[in-house]
Amino acid sequence: MNNFIKRSRLIVIIGIVGFIDVAFSIISGVFKIFTGIEFLNIAEANINQSNGLDKVDGFEKAVNNLNNAFGGQLVFANKLVENSIILGVIVIVSALISFVGLMWMWNLRKKGFLYFVLGQLVPIASFLIFVGFSFSYLWLLPIIFILLWAYNLKYMS
Repeated sequence: MNNFIKRSRLIVIIGIVGFIDVAFSIISGVFKIFTGIEFLNIAEANINQSNGLDKVDGFEKAVNNLNNAFGGQLVFANKLVENSIILGVIVIVSALISFVGLMWMWNLRKKGFLYFVLGQLVPIASFLIFVGFSFSYLWLLPIIFILLWAYNLKYMS
């Protein structure tokens, strides 16, 4: 008995790239967690070393000038670092959800599409919630893959 599943060439390509994306997402999530932990340790050490700096003449003016020069990017970067551990966990869980969806779609099952979409959009939504809006071209990739998989739903049961 032949159990070979006939997939379109596009499904094979986006499936393989999707599996690679899941692997990179898991690695990225782990990296975010460890980076966040390390940065929190560094921040704590810096706080202990810098007690009393606010009493130095001109310190407050220098901080205000720095904030003005970077146009609020320091606040954005600070939020990103503060929430990197939770964002890392969300990315890993979302990647695993995407993986489940990819496995179903690889076996030509439509029910995997909803899991895949959820796994692709949750990290974007969590970034917007925890950090704030910042457009990134990397957000286009999940949207492109969602559209490509949506186009191929007609080959799935």
